Formats: sequence, C-alpha cells, structure tokens
Amino acid sequence: MFGWFNDCTECLIISRFGEEAWHETKAKANCDIEDGGFLRYKYYDDADTVRLFVAASEVLGITVDEVLFALGDYFDKFVQDNGYSNVLECLGSNLRDWLSNLNSLHDHLKSSYPKGFVAPIFWSEDDREFERSKEGASSNAILVHYFSHRGSLLVPFVNGLIQRVAKVYFGIDINMEQLQIQDEALGVNHTTWRVTTTDRNESHKLRGKKKQRKRKPKTFGGSSDDAGDDATVTTLATTRSNYEMTFLEGEVQAAHLRVEEFIKQCVSSPDCELFHALTFEQYSYLSEE
Repeated sequence: MFGWFNDCTECLIISRFGEEAWHETKAKANCDIEDGGFLRYKYYDDADTVRLFVAASEVLGITVDEVLFALGDYFDKFVQDNGYSNVLECLGSNLRDWLSNLNSLHDHLKSSYPKGFVAPIFWSEDDREFERSKEGASSNAILVHYFSHRGSLLVPFVNGLIQRVAKVYFGIDINMEQLQIQDEALGVNHTTWRVTTTDRNESHKLRGKKKQRKRKPKTFGGSSDDAGDDATVTTLATTRSNYEMTFLEGEVQAAHLRVEEFIKQCVSSPDCELFHALTFEQYSYLSEE
C-alpha cells in the first residue's frame, strides 16, 4: 500500500492514544521507521502495513476490523488536512453521486502516483427492489458496490469512511447493511451494502430529489399555432439552462476532474447535444463563474 495508510495510522494513534501507544505499536510490528517518516507516495509492502494494523489492535485492545473502521472514520479528516478539502467537498450533491465520483478522482490523481497505483472501484445505484417492499417504501435506499484487488481486507475501512462522509458532507447518519462481501473463491466479485438513513426525513440526501423543470412558452406575440421559430427559442433557452446548471453547481469539481468524464457523469445521456458540443473555452468560462 502507498504510505497514506501508514501515515494515517500513525496520526490516528498519536492523536487519540498518544505517542507511547504508537511507539508500542511500531515495536510489535517490527517497524523501524522514525516518527513522521512514512512517505505518502512510496509503496510499502502490504504485509508491513497489515502488521501495523494487527499490532495496533493488540496495543489498543480492539479487533483488527475495529482498527480499520476507526482508520476509515479518521481518513477523511486526514486527507482534508493534507490539501484535498475543496475537491472532496465538491464530489457530489448527494451521497450516491459522491461515491460514484471517487473513481474519477482516483483516475485524476493517478498521474501523480508512481507506477503501480491501483485504485479500488466504487459504483452505486438506487435500490428499486427494496423500495418496492413494505420495509423500504420511501427510503430512497441506495446500493453501494466496492471492488478491490486486495479482496475484503479493507472492507471495514470503507465502511467507516462512508459513514464519516455521510455525516461530514451531507449531515446524515446512515445504516449500512452488508449484503455480500468480496470473495473470489466463492464467486463473489465485490462487496455490496444497502445504505439507508436513520432518519427517513433525510433520505433525499442519499440520492437527491428529481426536480421537474417548468417550461414557460415563449410566444413573442405569436399564437401557439406558430410553432416554428418559438419552439426553437424555447429549446435553446432550456439547453442553456441545463448547461449552466450542470457546471456552475459543479464548482471546484469541474475545475479538477477531466472534462469528458465530468460531462458523462453530469449529463444523463451521451446522446445529449451538450455532451458533443462543449468546447474547452466554454468549460473554462463556466467553471470560473
């Protein structure tokens, strides 16, 4: 793993349990790196990092899964403190979109990492089947899927991270029901959670509300039978409104993620003329507004 995990583990233990606990953890893990010596962009053998997790569990008197959950809960603050707060705050207007956009963020950051960086994959979707049940009615539940080439090792970390993200960026407490866990030997290729809010009144923050756009007819003195020119004007006005809304609401996200990827995510259909018509100059202008 890259040094982000090692460095975060050190910061977590020192900030919450003190330097003595960290030094004891390093001793148990046979780690001879000096305090503050982990390099975030250096690759450390997974076995060495896992030894830190196991040693921390022994020193702190908790399970390894609890160590990883705590690390995930702390990781958002750790990353924000190290220069990524603006990007993280603008990854999405609801939890589903935020998690889906993590792939683009990792893809964008890949160029700054040494060769060998393999990011996990996240994708999410509305849980329509659950919503059709009595229990899930009006829940706005989403399914969050997670794949890692490390299998299920970091599943507790991801669990802690997602719950923290929901609280920090969207002000909601969530329930994460694990429906399956990645296990290639059993033919399970990824981990899946069903995510709901503890307060149903906050459930729209999971995936947002679809707003119906109202179109006002533009007659310009003509009757409704004069459809030709007026229909063209209305279409152009609507397109411009969508155009501005898509990018102005994106703010910093639009300025940091690749243009093509951002459009594919924010415009629902690749057949939309906005997807093909956007120029770099137009993108730059809107992202600076």
